[in-house]
This record gives sequence, C-alpha cells and structure tokens, in this order.
Amino acid sequence: MKLQLNTGKASDAFEYLFSKAGVSPDTLVILYEDGLASRFGGSFRGWWWLNFFGHEKVIVMDDSDSPTFRSPDEIRAIMSDAGVNTDDDIIIIYCFKGSRASNTFAALKSAEFTKLRNDLGSWYEWAVDESLPVEMGTR
Repeated sequence: MKLQLNTGKASDAFEYLFSKAGVSPDTLVILYEDGLASRFGGSFRGWWWLNFFGHEKVIVMDDSDSPTFRSPDEIRAIMSDAGVNTDDDIIIIYCFKGSRASNTFAALKSAEFTKLRNDLGSWYEWAVDESLPVEMGTR
C-alpha cells in the first residue's frame, strides 16, 4: 500500500476550510498543546500541515505558553556533532506516521535548518508493504 497525497486537492480543501472559518494568510493561528512534556505534542502535526500548505503564521503553545525545545544553538551543536550542516544537508525526518516527526521538524526549523522533509508515510508505509525488507532485533 503506497500512501498518496494529492496536494492540489488537499491544498484546495485546506484553503476552503480555513477561509470558511475566517482564517486568511495574514491570520495568526495558535495551536494549544496541553501535554508536550508527557505526550508527543500532537499540535506540532497541525503546525506542520499548516506550514506545508503555506500558512507560516502559526505558533504552538503548551501549558507554560512556550514549547520546551532545546535552544536553537544547542540544536545546531547537536546536529553539527552528528555531521549535519544547516545549509548543506537535506534532512528527512520519519517516525511511525509522521506525527512525532513533526516535533523534530519544528525544532530543526527553529534552529534555521531549511532543507527539511517529513516523510508522511514513515514506518507505517514501509511496514505494510510485504515486498520490502524488515529486520527484527533482539532485546
């Protein structure tokens, strides 16, 4: 099973729904996260989708009114230690279905990484295709 995203139709639907709700490209959208520390931060999935469709005026607030990521300098240092450069490297982020990867996407974007990709299908897409190899480790 290959996940398909028709961005033309999805973009039209996004624009229709948000304009019907009175949200324009100039509207600041605030997503509230009530459990960033204890859960995976589902609001960042919404943040990612809004950015994906070109709506960049989006912020995520948690219970303390600011997401708890490491500082941009710390993120850049961690990535640099791993050999990843903010200007040169394309970074493809994945998880099970792309939700948790949205948190990483937001953190890296805050650290000025610009060549970011969120693999929407991620592990789920790979795992359901029986023709693809899967290796299981031992614990």
